[in-house]
Amino acid sequence: MKTVRYLFILLIFSACNPDGNCLKSAGDDMMQTMETAPFHTIDIPKGVEVEIMQSNEYQVDIYSFKNRIEQITTQVKDSVLTIENLNNCDLIHRQKVAKITIHTPTLHTIKSRTQFRIYSADTLTFPDIFIISSLPENSSSSEFDLIFDNQSISIEDNKVAYFKLSGKTQRFIVSLYGGSPAVDARNLLANEVYFYHRSSNNIHLNPLNFIEGTLASTGHAILYHKAANENISSTYKGKVEYRIP
Repeated sequence: MKTVRYLFILLIFSACNPDGNCLKSAGDDMMQTMETAPFHTIDIPKGVEVEIMQSNEYQVDIYSFKNRIEQITTQVKDSVLTIENLNNCDLIHRQKVAKITIHTPTLHTIKSRTQFRIYSADTLTFPDIFIISSLPENSSSSEFDLIFDNQSISIEDNKVAYFKLSGKTQRFIVSLYGGSPAVDARNLLANEVYFYHRSSNNIHLNPLNFIEGTLASTGHAILYHKAANENISSTYKGKVEYRIP
């Protein structure tokens, strides 16, 4: 009976990864730096944490392990930096296999599939940013912690992403199409805010002059400033609450 059980467990690991990566140790810490062609969009896979740094050069720093780092690849095509995590074991995909620092002077779009954090330590001044999480293909929901000083920010999710945004922007667009994503932008001063909110979680907003949106689920809109112009409708149970200091 023990032999049968051992063989069954061995078959599970073999099916998980024919190359045996499920059973291989991660190895020692390693760091790899790669210069890349110019890009304005980044596509982030599962299993990695990403720091975004505004810089004068296009560069990717990968911090991983000896037996994992070769499975993290980068490619730039049509101005899209695609990072791939080729570790094909489900057990490994649930772990953070790498921390990646992306240096770039230009950025317009962040497409994220990772279940880990995407953050900036310093303020990002890319003029217009679009952030989308929970993509249809092989995707998890991400945690964003980003600081901006720019013209516009647009975010989109339909699962359970968490957006923590701070700084200031002229226009902030929130599109939550389902699930329970959450937005904490109480420290993001936005001149104009537009939102569609079909999440069971709350969104925290700080509109300065104008806000327009629809509450289409049970989540509320928590406002930290009374905008001069407001046009908010509710089609379900969501409500507007004010928490003005």
